[in-house]
Amino acid sequence: MKNFTKQITNKTLFKPTRWLLMALMLLMGTSSAWASTVYFINSLSWTDIKIYYWGNVSVDWGNSPSMTKENYQINGSDVYKYTFNTDPQNIIFRGNNVQTVDIAFSAGKQWTPNGQWDNGKAKGSWSTYTPPCTKSVSNGTGNYSNGEITLSATYNTCGNAYIGFQWKKQGDGWCYTNDGTETCYKALDLQNKSNEDVETSFTTLNDNLLSGTYVFRPYIVDGSNATNWIYGDEFEVITCSDPSSGYSISNENASVDWDGTEKEVIITTANGYATPSKIYYGGNETKPTAAGEYTITIDVPLNGTYCAATDLEIGTFTITCPTIAAPAITRSATVCAGTQVTLSNYNGVNDNIVKWYSDEECNSEVTEQVTLTDNGTQYNANYYAKAYHEASGCYSSEYSTLTFTVNPLPTISIGDDTNAVKFEDVKLTATGNNITDVTWIA
Repeated sequence: MKNFTKQITNKTLFKPTRWLLMALMLLMGTSSAWASTVYFINSLSWTDIKIYYWGNVSVDWGNSPSMTKENYQINGSDVYKYTFNTDPQNIIFRGNNVQTVDIAFSAGKQWTPNGQWDNGKAKGSWSTYTPPCTKSVSNGTGNYSNGEITLSATYNTCGNAYIGFQWKKQGDGWCYTNDGTETCYKALDLQNKSNEDVETSFTTLNDNLLSGTYVFRPYIVDGSNATNWIYGDEFEVITCSDPSSGYSISNENASVDWDGTEKEVIITTANGYATPSKIYYGGNETKPTAAGEYTITIDVPLNGTYCAATDLEIGTFTITCPTIAAPAITRSATVCAGTQVTLSNYNGVNDNIVKWYSDEECNSEVTEQVTLTDNGTQYNANYYAKAYHEASGCYSSEYSTLTFTVNPLPTISIGDDTNAVKFEDVKLTATGNNITDVTWIA
């Protein structure tokens, strides 16, 4: 995740004393307000843990009540507890045929053997009860304002851990698989953070903060190997609105200018929407001069309620061609087959280029010089001309036709050689196709 800034705020939490809590409970009418609990750390791995007590309140040795085993350990040892409604003066922790020395009662603390013995009785000491830390994350909230989502949550990491937020679009999954590797969307990942309230703000989600509803969940994860994920409750953040409905094109059509003047689209922006920062004509910022249909897209900056957008398509802008007359054909011609003709010699001169085609649909363009083939008989060869305005890319809508009458080349045969007498007339004859006259050369 890129382009984010984070703000971390440590908050000191008010922790009421035990006596204040008891007083509050008493005011609320709770009868167990005076209950006192002691904890035994079973570092010696005793079995059948019980407690014997006397002074103010007492119990017979044989009726010593069993202590309750907790579902956690402290420093690798099981923890047992017992709660008194009335505090005794002295206690003994005992197991199966083992016991501690006499211990002066101390409410709310934990007693741990120290490995020393007095006449077969375990010695130890009281210390402040320190329950194991339970990792938790709560109070996850988010707020969107002016292009930025601010997230906050309260983390109890029980030491150092990775904390942060995951995100997804509403309806999507938290993670996706690519080439067999599972990847989860992360809005923020802070390393080695201890218990604290964390507030973070960032401006991008997966490259662009789009309109819609995003779902977040705060998390705690142990170490860089990303194990033992703990998640807080999911919460939603509704971001900026889609800006696409705020823009329209007021001049959807324009006509080409002969001088190549650039044509500019006019965009109407609704109230409250940002003015476009860039306008693209078919993907280019340069305003067009040639005829054609251009897809108009815009870039718009963030504007409070409305999201920023890149390449936002808002419509089409059509530049049409002006009326261009077909080129005038000045003459036609009758030519012999095999003659090479220059087509441009047969049209009038104007400001436009003449394009020549061999088909009436004007799809097959030909060069200006063509050679007329011999088909063996007389035929008409037609060529079609359109005027083309280079600056605008426009053609005349109509075409002109140039027709050549192509005469075939004659074939001739003069027969076999013959003998002649001096000063006598000889009749010369020739036969062939497409012959109208024969000239003899001695």
